[in-house]
Amino acid sequence: MLRNFAFAAIAALTTATGALAEDSVTQTVVITDFGYFPMVTYLDEGDTVIFSNQTDSAQNVMAVRELETDVPQWETGSLAPLETYSLIINTDTVLQFETSFGNEVNGEFSFDEPVLN
Repeated sequence: MLRNFAFAAIAALTTATGALAEDSVTQTVVITDFGYFPMVTYLDEGDTVIFSNQTDSAQNVMAVRELETDVPQWETGSLAPLETYSLIINTDTVLQFETSFGNEVNGEFSFDEPVLN
């Protein structure tokens, strides 16, 4: 009886863990010469975002900071052309981001439902 209970508990835990992993998705934010595509990425906690540099120069994406002297919460580091960087999103992640190479390009993540027109 105890053995059956233990087996059922392990099966339930495995199923719950598998469901959590299956619910998360990977989304791509493309870095272009004109900004980010998409500018707003709609996601859920646990999703992974891949930044993909599709420009001809190195790019660095980072969380928006309150003050320019602040250390960003997260940062891709210098991404060479065609290089990528993965970031797992959680509720503590700063959702607004920008480039650090002075071209004033901004993007954001949102936990809201996407607007469909």
